[in-house]
Amino acid sequence: MSESDTERVTDVFEQFAHDLGFYTVARFAPAVTSVVALVVFTHAFPPEAYGRYALTLSIAGVLGTACYGWINQAIIRFEPHVEPAALYGNVAWLVTLIGTVFVVLGCVGFVFFGSSLGAFAPFVLAGTAFAVTDGMYHTFKALLQARLESRSAAVYDVVQSVGGLVLAIVVAFVLLDGIIGWLWGAAIASGVAAGALAIQLGFNIDSMHVDAPFARRMARYGFPLIGWLVGLSLLNFGDQVLIELLQGSEATGIYASNYSVAHYGLGLVFEPFVGAVGPVVMNLWDGDNGEELAEAVSDMTRYLLLIGVPAVIGLSALSRVVSGLLLDQSYVEGAVVIPIVAAGLLVWNVALMGQQAIEVKEKTTVLFGGIALVVVVNIAINIPLILVFGYTGAAVATLLSFVLYAVFIFVASRQFIPWRLPRQSIRNVGIASIGLLGPYAAVFSLGGGSIGELIVASVAGTIAYLVTVYFLDELSSDELLKLKRLLTSS
Repeated sequence: MSESDTERVTDVFEQFAHDLGFYTVARFAPAVTSVVALVVFTHAFPPEAYGRYALTLSIAGVLGTACYGWINQAIIRFEPHVEPAALYGNVAWLVTLIGTVFVVLGCVGFVFFGSSLGAFAPFVLAGTAFAVTDGMYHTFKALLQARLESRSAAVYDVVQSVGGLVLAIVVAFVLLDGIIGWLWGAAIASGVAAGALAIQLGFNIDSMHVDAPFARRMARYGFPLIGWLVGLSLLNFGDQVLIELLQGSEATGIYASNYSVAHYGLGLVFEPFVGAVGPVVMNLWDGDNGEELAEAVSDMTRYLLLIGVPAVIGLSALSRVVSGLLLDQSYVEGAVVIPIVAAGLLVWNVALMGQQAIEVKEKTTVLFGGIALVVVVNIAINIPLILVFGYTGAAVATLLSFVLYAVFIFVASRQFIPWRLPRQSIRNVGIASIGLLGPYAAVFSLGGGSIGELIVASVAGTIAYLVTVYFLDELSSDELLKLKRLLTSS
């Protein structure tokens, strides 16, 4: 970052670090509850049942993301720059309309088509409820994030995740005696959290009004993001649908559960970054400070690589052990996909750093075009890879698709605010990663691999990584002082 913007840069860095800290702490609760739920339900129910749950969750996620996700993105983009009454009025009206349509269509679908869905029929209403309440919760929470109220947003995440786990266990094992209770528990918890958020934010029946000029601007920005968000869901979950069609529910359950291990584990690293970056960038943007914003995005990319690369290496080395600890033995054969998926998630989240410069320019049609291209390629390579290599092929297709998207963002950003990859940091992280990989390589080359040996290797490798990063001067003394000040003041 440039020295001429020292005061503003200090504010941005401290705000980013402050929000990242809260979102990181808050993410532990959802991660722990997700892992606990994964352990409980994969041990209590066979892969076929988990496969139906995972497929329903995927479909609900695609639909919910398509209908609500674009509103969340518009909130993050516009909240710092528009009148609250206009934003809140449009949000209240949209959330009510979308929720009503969802419920009506879900009920109609269950009544008229439920009998033809077989074992999936009971999941229709649960999936509908989850899509609505989860979408409402994340929409209202986006208002807190956009206002840089990371502490409140973090508290809601903790309460919602813990409540969802408790309710899921009660509903699944006490009331319904089926894995469908997992969905109902999550739906109820999200609904309660969304209601509490609506009250805190001051939403009521009088809030529902449409500001037409701003609504048109939201639509121009947000509608292309519907396609982008659906594309994202297809990249994350479309392979599970293809595995279901080509390999069956058992293969879907094995793949989805191990995919979840990577997703939930690395969510501790990546989701706080994504949650913190967007609001800070949008609050930083004043319409004429592209150079400052480009440097901020480059720095945030650097921070993600510093933490994300060792996280991916560690999870990959421990993949079979982690899968064996968390999942029933019938799922462990799928641990082979964890390193592949982990690498893909790293590339994807790095790309999300770069696309901030495109979002701030409101060029969301570019993002839609990119994701559409990647989805087509993903489907084209998924089918032959699954047919030849099974669910491992699906993981490879996911990785290749995420890499393609990152390349697209890098090229497309040249037209707007260029995404500058921190090349020196990439080199330094690569060098430091050799020290992290060394102990793992020693353990496996000597025929080891017990939990104790891998823990020792993890500790030794982490120390080697941190020492190397320090001696390569990857973190400046100024950055370290700011972090120290934030930690001591918290």
